[in-house]
Amino acid sequence: MKNPFVLIASFAWSLAVLPAYAELIELENLNWQEVPGSYTAAYNEYAFVNINFVRTDETIIYDFIGPDLNYARRETNCRTRRSRNLKFGTFKSRTQVELFRNQPDPWVQDSSPVLEFVCNL
Repeated sequence: MKNPFVLIASFAWSLAVLPAYAELIELENLNWQEVPGSYTAAYNEYAFVNINFVRTDETIIYDFIGPDLNYARRETNCRTRRSRNLKFGTFKSRTQVELFRNQPDPWVQDSSPVLEFVCNL
């Protein structure tokens, strides 16, 4: 399994253009797992999910690294098969993320390998 932080470090130079305001958060209890079936040829990379997630009655809330190496805190409803981003940002270090969006996105239908992965853990 690849280590997503080796790849993130190699793309740190791409963070030169940042919005005027961003919030820095610290991630804890990280246990990244590669999502099977999530390979994206455009980025030559897989998605990763922190499997130390929060499960509520209806949803799962988890940290996600996309194949483009951006960070999202996602919420997925396995019963309705809908997901949304709660937060979105870019890694500053192995455990720090600079958030550019800290507002939930609308719910969308989801048939991705990520939904299948988190719903079957």
